[in-house]
Parts: sequence; C-alpha cells; structure tokens
Amino acid sequence: YIFYVDRKDQLIKNCGHRVNPREVAEEILKNSFVQECCVVSMQDKGAEMGKTLTAFITIDATIKSDEAVGRIKSYARLNLPYYMLPERIIVLDGLPRLSNRKYDYTTMKGWINNSDVENKYYEKT
Repeated sequence: YIFYVDRKDQLIKNCGHRVNPREVAEEILKNSFVQECCVVSMQDKGAEMGKTLTAFITIDATIKSDEAVGRIKSYARLNLPYYMLPERIIVLDGLPRLSNRKYDYTTMKGWINNSDVENKYYEKT
C-alpha cells in the first residue's frame, strides 16, 4: 500500500489556482534593488479565497522601505496574476536561516501576525 501524507513542495491553492511561492519570489527578485526574497503562505482565518502570501525581502541601502514596497507592488501587479500577489510585504535587514543556510520558514510564519515586525501592506485591487 501507498499512503499519501502531504506534499513536500510548497505548492498551495489560492483563489482556485495552484501557486508556487517560489515563482512569486523569483518574480520579485527581478527588481534590481531586492537582494533576497522569500514568500510564505498562511491559511487566512475566515478567508474565502484560501491562503494568503507574505513576501519577506531585504533591499539595497540605496532605496527606502516605503519606496521599495511601492515599486514591488507596481511591478507585481503588471507581471503577476491577481491570485499570486502577496497580501503583504515585510522588509527586513536579513532573512532568518537555519544552520544549513536554508530559509527558516517557521520563524517567518511566526512573524506574520507579530506586531513587532514592520509590515508594509497593500491592497491587491
């Protein structure tokens, strides 16, 4: 017998579409001022559309956080379908990593609802 437990990849279903958060991160990384990007998904309580995406980014010192978020927002709206747009963008000095240098998704998911982390929100419309 074969037992299907869970997916090993990060593929999620959002608004009835399959979304890979890595594809969203790759698109955001096309902005020259973005140094690192990691997109995580969380089940939104009471959301009709499924999971929400949050982008964690680090940026060059040559650009301010608000300007970076605005430019990413504009770029994402032009280059991503609505169901792949992150609900929020969080600008950090550095992304958390595990000892093997992979991104620490658990820590970032914990930060999503933490008011101590600087959140830069924008509407998907």
